[in-house]
Amino acid sequence: MTAIKIETKTSFEEVEIYGKDYKVDFSDAKMEEYEKAQTKLEKWEKEKSSKAKTDFKSDAKIAKDTLEMFFGKEDADLIYNESGKSSIVCTHISMQLFKVFKDKLEDFNDKKLEEYLGVEEYTEQKIDSE
Repeated sequence: MTAIKIETKTSFEEVEIYGKDYKVDFSDAKMEEYEKAQTKLEKWEKEKSSKAKTDFKSDAKIAKDTLEMFFGKEDADLIYNESGKSSIVCTHISMQLFKVFKDKLEDFNDKKLEEYLGVEEYTEQKIDSE
């Protein structure tokens, strides 16, 4: 009797920043945390763009906090230092990390929809019959 093989995805994505590999955790608790942080970061970006003067201390804190959420304090400090202690660069890194988060969610949701609708089976049958 043949066992049923269930394919799984990893609960993390590996990213490389300044030549070092990091894992972005996609556990349920972290996903919730990322979603809240993304909303907060988007709100901060809107507020920042409407202000005449830049608050570099606030920018640096938010950039560091975001990196810390993804990787922990030690790695966040390392990335911040490697970026030349630039909150602008760190914010850019954070935005890319949120894109990884968003892509992971979309990939999962697309896969669920395809499985529910049987899209893969239909597409394969259509190709074979042509």
